[in-house]
Amino acid sequence: MLRSTILSIFALPLFAGGPPPTVGMQQNMAMQQNMTMQMLMSRTRRLQAHSPRRQNETAMNSVAPVKGVSWQVHFTPGTPVVVDEELVLGFNGRSLAAHSRADGKLRWETTLEAEQEGSFLLTANLVIIPTEDYRVIALDRTTGKVRFSIQLEAMKRFLDSSNVKTRVQATVEKDRLYIATHGKGGDGEASGKLYAVDLASGSKLWDVPLKAGADYAPIVLDDRIVVGGAPWLQAFSAREGKLHWQVQVNVGEWFMPGIEAGSRYWFTVGRKAVAVDLANGEVVWQGKGGNGCASEGDRVFVMEPGFTKCTLVALAPLTGKRLWEHKDCYLVSPWVQEGMIYQVTPKGLACFQVVDGKEVWLFPLDKRPPCPPMLMGGRLFVVTPDGSKTLLHVLDPKSGKEEWSVTIPVKASDEFPIADAAGVVYPGTKGEVVCLK
Repeated sequence: MLRSTILSIFALPLFAGGPPPTVGMQQNMAMQQNMTMQMLMSRTRRLQAHSPRRQNETAMNSVAPVKGVSWQVHFTPGTPVVVDEELVLGFNGRSLAAHSRADGKLRWETTLEAEQEGSFLLTANLVIIPTEDYRVIALDRTTGKVRFSIQLEAMKRFLDSSNVKTRVQATVEKDRLYIATHGKGGDGEASGKLYAVDLASGSKLWDVPLKAGADYAPIVLDDRIVVGGAPWLQAFSAREGKLHWQVQVNVGEWFMPGIEAGSRYWFTVGRKAVAVDLANGEVVWQGKGGNGCASEGDRVFVMEPGFTKCTLVALAPLTGKRLWEHKDCYLVSPWVQEGMIYQVTPKGLACFQVVDGKEVWLFPLDKRPPCPPMLMGGRLFVVTPDGSKTLLHVLDPKSGKEEWSVTIPVKASDEFPIADAAGVVYPGTKGEVVCLK
């Protein structure tokens, strides 16, 4: 379950439903993709500290150099793709196709009655798909047959760009499915609901109203669920849905998914970073910092947006005190893990120490990566565009030395590559998904 949750994060699309969002909204949603990944990886590392590490997840040296393309499949461009060590899933119109990770052959294909909405999730037994008509459908991951279908309360849609948000978003936590919705309420304002569903039967356990709907999928932090829908941030009991607290933050139209750092919940909205006390929802700090947060140890990292570039800033989680900064960074959010932070700059990919910001190494890059670097299998992966192709660099995260590289025969996209012992999977810009071995 944990493994699939990590990999399913790649399913987050740039936009879903309604007219195309503005450039600013596209940037926000692309950043949401990475910061949600960061949040899940941070949570995963905490879980792994209290349980045995699975050998197939992030074991050192598990990603071997690849020689070339093993297989290639096509999905509808702009739709989400989910990958784990067994399956590659994507949409062709309203049909969800499941291909074998080993050879790319079609395992099954299921046609939905409505368009998929936002991300879909892959668990040990199910494929969970939100749809635009406010339903959530669970398919058997082996056969593609419907296991259950949940009809949620339908809502009207907004036509103005500031409220064109994903209408149904879901999170799996243990034996429960948590669903958050967004739409136009009876008073014409943004509204929605939070649902808890039994994952085995599909039965609704409880539902509660959301003040302004949800800007992202519910975030489960131990026994609490945090949902943000600008301008409201709310926290509920994961067990019965009881409201613990709610706070209004009027500094932007779109909340980014947040992270837990100490006893604080950090998130960004507009060009502000905000920290609230997880115990009572009190806003304890506000300052500059847009495009999401990341954390490692006793540091929180935000990107302060400038006119053309950003400043990477390290803050103290409890107080927001500024600890160190690096100016002249690209608007490509960092990857933070194991005491290091990896950030794209005009000079290349830089590695800094989390504790003091000291530069450890710099790997020159000819072109700006379209997506953040990422640690997988004990190696650091970064992609750069190369005309109609993509160049994948694989680095030693400690020294910054390139161990191997490969040219992928598709145009560089803003999606993450996915690499493990089964090879490297990369989604292109035209719906191609390439597997290299």
